[in-house]
Amino acid sequence: MNCSIEDYEFLGSTNLRAKFSHSIILIWAAGVQTFLSCYGFSRFLESPKDVRRGRVFCIALSFLIFGIFTLAAAVKVHQNFETTLHVSNGLEYILTIEADNVWFDYVTMTCYGALLTIGDGLLLYRCYIILNDTSKWWLVVPPAFTFLGTIASVIIQFTSQNSDIELSAVIASVCLGAVTNIFITTIITYHLIKSQKSFTAILPGKTFRVYNRVTSILIESAVPLAVSGLLYAALSLAILRPMGIVGCPHWSVRLGVTSSTVGTIHYVFLALSPQMILFRVTTGRSWTKHPSTAEDLTRPNFTHSLAFASGLRDQESRDSDMDARGDVRLQEPSEDPLPSASSSRGSQHGEKC
Repeated sequence: MNCSIEDYEFLGSTNLRAKFSHSIILIWAAGVQTFLSCYGFSRFLESPKDVRRGRVFCIALSFLIFGIFTLAAAVKVHQNFETTLHVSNGLEYILTIEADNVWFDYVTMTCYGALLTIGDGLLLYRCYIILNDTSKWWLVVPPAFTFLGTIASVIIQFTSQNSDIELSAVIASVCLGAVTNIFITTIITYHLIKSQKSFTAILPGKTFRVYNRVTSILIESAVPLAVSGLLYAALSLAILRPMGIVGCPHWSVRLGVTSSTVGTIHYVFLALSPQMILFRVTTGRSWTKHPSTAEDLTRPNFTHSLAFASGLRDQESRDSDMDARGDVRLQEPSEDPLPSASSSRGSQHGEKC
């Protein structure tokens, strides 16, 4: 495209403003993960020893995701700050990014690949947990193949020296990642809704808050990750599609900035989605196996705070026991500080995330 000096100035200044907003988003996400990791670890230390068993791996994985994301965010924010500090207009910004240090991109891309492997791998494993005890275990195969394809595309993007191959790898990784997240979200959402209905049928006298049920399903199935991935893939295809554009129209520049912003949000959810699931597991609000029977539904592995009879009923779990009409029923603390036999059996059954 033949762009004028004014077009390059508009392109550079628009991207400069976008980079500043990206830095704020990354810093905010790192702060949220700091809270999730540290609070989950503190609740882990406060829990009984029989409840801790099997959650050490979740704590370690949470801090690993936090460390990888924070490293990439620090490098990216430093890069944006240095670029903004040494330029005075949009044209200088365009010239600066062309001569930018390559190692910044290598670090951020390595962290992206690691988060993609850990985050989508954890979601894929939870799909396997759900489908393992059913006759539809084969449903995990399609997202597994697209997941492997995404990893392969990232590796090609990282190692390729050809710009055309690298561009194709970027498109493939974005699209395959979106398809993987849609597969995983659909499978987990369907089975969570099915399990919730079964739980309500088994305990008809128990009233559940619709807000809590919907929120838990959205978190467990990583809906924000799937939505952001789908939007990012659509915007990336819209930008890369050749349309015979002459010059540098401003709408095309704004579309590119929108795509990069959605890509940053998608990168944030790539870390936050597994972090929120790990947070629910470490604080005793999530299941660790497929609730296929009535006995399993009342064990501490089901997604409801009522089932976690670990002896540490905090104020949040008491609030979840309120009646939907607004009547508060205070529960007397148990005289026995040890968990019941049924909850002890449940804490020993399915200890992995």
